[in-house]
Amino acid sequence: MTDELNGYLRSIGLEGVSQHAPRKAKIAKGGLVQVNTHVDIINWRTTRGFAGMEKVLVYVLSHLQSRRIGQVDDAEPTGVLTHHLNHDEGCWAFMDELLDWTNSKSNVRWLTPFEAFEIALPKNELGK
Repeated sequence: MTDELNGYLRSIGLEGVSQHAPRKAKIAKGGLVQVNTHVDIINWRTTRGFAGMEKVLVYVLSHLQSRRIGQVDDAEPTGVLTHHLNHDEGCWAFMDELLDWTNSKSNVRWLTPFEAFEIALPKNELGK
């Protein structure tokens, strides 16, 4: 995405943008908060289905390791790119397993979009 497009998106009220790769900066040019994805679970080149447990876990671990050793922004959450309309059974099974496993860990938590992009949740959304 171009800086010009980011500026336009900001001007129409969007506060954040997400692409696929570690971000270079928390605030993208144009003023949007950037929170990217790092793990694509679909093999687009051949099967257009689930990329496979080993390959996807390598993506997850690679981003976590890169954060830990300072190669990428260690404050950026590890993002999983899903394409729910294109999911096959393998994709759904992986996401179920990933959610079950991560939810069983006290040191792992999923962020809401509001948390990831550090946007205040409107009070009327909470019924208050």
